[in-house]
Amino acid sequence: MNGRATSARRRRRVAIDAVMVMVILVLMVQMWLLTATLESYLAGHHSVALPGLLSSVALFAVCAFLYRLVLRIDRMPEREEGPRGAAPAPGASSLFRGALPLGLPGTLSRSPLRRLAPFAWRTR
Repeated sequence: MNGRATSARRRRRVAIDAVMVMVILVLMVQMWLLTATLESYLAGHHSVALPGLLSSVALFAVCAFLYRLVLRIDRMPEREEGPRGAAPAPGASSLFRGALPLGLPGTLSRSPLRRLAPFAWRTR
């Protein structure tokens, strides 16, 4: 694994960790809001129920947005960059990791070799 893919993965992990901290903070505020609203409602202040409900729905929408943000960050493809931020080579894909066949006559990739008998590839 190269250093650029590792740094991209690290940035993605940091972003997801930041979103998790934000979700935890929003949930803490929502729990406090629920406690304060119930205490006021049980004390006889019935006018706080609707604003508490609307605030709780807004906080739920913030959590749903943050969840969708995490899904979007997680699905982002890893970009392979050349030296000094150059674009990747044509035909380069992040699916292939490791050595690719050279494309010379008589060279086979690993998958056809696996389909052959255990020692047939050595006789070629």
